[in-house]
Amino acid sequence: MKLSKYEEKQNKSERTSRNFFILTRILSSTFATIITLLSMFWEKLKLDFECERLPLKLLTSQWQNGERSKSYVWYRWIIAMFYAFSFINSVISSIRKNETTIVMFIFLSRWNLLGTFIATTLGAYLSTRYYYNRSKMEKGNVKKLAFYWFLYNNSVVIAMVISIVYWTALSNEHEENDLNNVLMHITNSLVLLVDILIIQHPYRFSHIIYPMFCCTLYALFTLIYPFAGGVDHLGRNFVYPVLDWKTKPRQSLLVACGSVLSVSIMHIIICIIHMIRVKIFDIFVKSKKMFTDQALPIIHFK
Repeated sequence: MKLSKYEEKQNKSERTSRNFFILTRILSSTFATIITLLSMFWEKLKLDFECERLPLKLLTSQWQNGERSKSYVWYRWIIAMFYAFSFINSVISSIRKNETTIVMFIFLSRWNLLGTFIATTLGAYLSTRYYYNRSKMEKGNVKKLAFYWFLYNNSVVIAMVISIVYWTALSNEHEENDLNNVLMHITNSLVLLVDILIIQHPYRFSHIIYPMFCCTLYALFTLIYPFAGGVDHLGRNFVYPVLDWKTKPRQSLLVACGSVLSVSIMHIIICIIHMIRVKIFDIFVKSKKMFTDQALPIIHFK
């Protein structure tokens, strides 16, 4: 028996609502699991954040000859200014394309760029304070340092994954690779890759839960946004074509799960890079350093 257009529309609406309910439960369960893991890791993470040498590791370069370096402070401000320029350029580019404020901030790349801008600016500020008043920075500011560590390390992991996913699955070969596209999807990751070879930030395998948490949170956003009537910059009812929850729920769920897995793998890779950097320092530099923190002998700040 052939259904009327009204009945077909009604059935489609019911299927959509059912899919939304099922997907929301799945992602919410994942989110709840990650929250549970966060609480389990909290005591260890708190000890990491309150480590007595944390200011020294987060606010100095691993190459510098001494406990303080004005050159490194300048370097941090240059990095911060680069991301300030990148973010402002991104906003201007969106305004020129007549994108609304909401559409401007639905993409993960812009979330990440904003997070990196905040992290690098905060890092420059804290490094400056550490340079001029080390004792005060070592005694207090634990919350600021913890937030900086959390935001910066996540920005690095997510930026790497964004670049890989964008150029393999999302980029349009006919799209013009303008300055904004290059800054958001190429330079952003390259600068951070170089930066993690210069900074002295520690990386912990147990912190893998953080990028997983951020990625799951964004996946929930991409699910709720289209069902709430949101559209992308072209008026389509999804954030990304590969995350079309309304018409391709299974594909979207697989992509979301794959993204969480991707950031987990990337976090492990960056931890391994950190371990290699430490090993090279132990072999070639440790005996020459004025203080026993781990580093890689490429650039020597004075």
